[in-house]
Amino acid sequence: MPVGASAGYCIESLGVDTQFAPGLEINDGGRVIGQGTTMRPDREWDVFGVVWDPGSGLHDLGRRFFPTTINAEGLVGGWEATGDNAGRAFLWEPDTGVRDIGLPPGWASFTPVKVNGAGQLAGTAGTGAEDEPEPSEAYLWDPVAGWTGFGRSSGVQDLNDAGQLLVNVGGTDEAVYDHHLHLWTPGTPARDLGDGDAGMLNDGGQVAWGRFDEATFRERVLLWDPQTATPTEVVDGRVSGLNDQGQLVGTIESADDPWDLRAYVWSAEDGLTDLGTLPGAEWSTALGINDRGQVVGHSGAGAPGGPDWSHAFVWDPRSGMRDLGTLGASDHSQAAAINDAGQIVGISGEPGAVASGVGTIVIWAPASGS
Repeated sequence: MPVGASAGYCIESLGVDTQFAPGLEINDGGRVIGQGTTMRPDREWDVFGVVWDPGSGLHDLGRRFFPTTINAEGLVGGWEATGDNAGRAFLWEPDTGVRDIGLPPGWASFTPVKVNGAGQLAGTAGTGAEDEPEPSEAYLWDPVAGWTGFGRSSGVQDLNDAGQLLVNVGGTDEAVYDHHLHLWTPGTPARDLGDGDAGMLNDGGQVAWGRFDEATFRERVLLWDPQTATPTEVVDGRVSGLNDQGQLVGTIESADDPWDLRAYVWSAEDGLTDLGTLPGAEWSTALGINDRGQVVGHSGAGAPGGPDWSHAFVWDPRSGMRDLGTLGASDHSQAAAINDAGQIVGISGEPGAVASGVGTIVIWAPASGS
């Protein structure tokens, strides 16, 4: 296994453990959001919201407030737990603390997905019931206009700084597996992009999502561009990130071996680039990309669901894949997201735990002069 952290990066623990690594985000100011976890004496887990700021340190939001999104200016959006399966929307800033946004009219719960630079908050409303499927509706909250709904059997996927909203829409509340992705642009009718459930949207209006091919039992990545207004299949694999330059990252797998995974980056100019693995590793997977084209993820040996070891990596076209190392004596780490300053948030922890998203929240920062 590789030894030591990559030259040019320093690792710092935020002093908080988490079971929810995929929910970690870092904005361009270095502010981190996530959910912390601690084990009580009765062996049950306590979950609490956290915000870490480079200037003011760790903010514990308690066991009711859970951040889910942060914008470039540092405004945090999230949900306040008000009961079983129910929650209200809130915004948070260090100087003012929690601001209650409430609920869309007629709904008992709201889960925010994205806050943009204008302070608009997009998410999905629900009944708070344990029905399967639960009725839902996509909503946009605006500081001036308030709540705008997009019809039942819809859910928010993403929101950009231009106010464009990506929504998945089903035919009925029962048709949860028959969704189409719709792109809503202020002042124009919503555009149906075709079959799809989960997708992502950049500030240029490009949309990326995965579509399962029943003939091959493989997922294919599609990219919709406003210049062509047509979805194009670009990669056989999974997509996990889309930057404002139109670059995609994710994971491709061998047709012969589902554990033979490779991280990739794709662009219209260069096509598909296989990022390879760390020395001694058998697989890699990419989880995030910034607007400078730097990619983060993790690479290791053994089955990805329970690897012998795995280390976080950062990749760029000049330096290739670099090992970010781990915290202390741990042999597992995973990078979740990277900002445009090159700061990376992720986790480091015990063998087997990191693969399940469990570990100590850490930040890797470029060393001075690197």
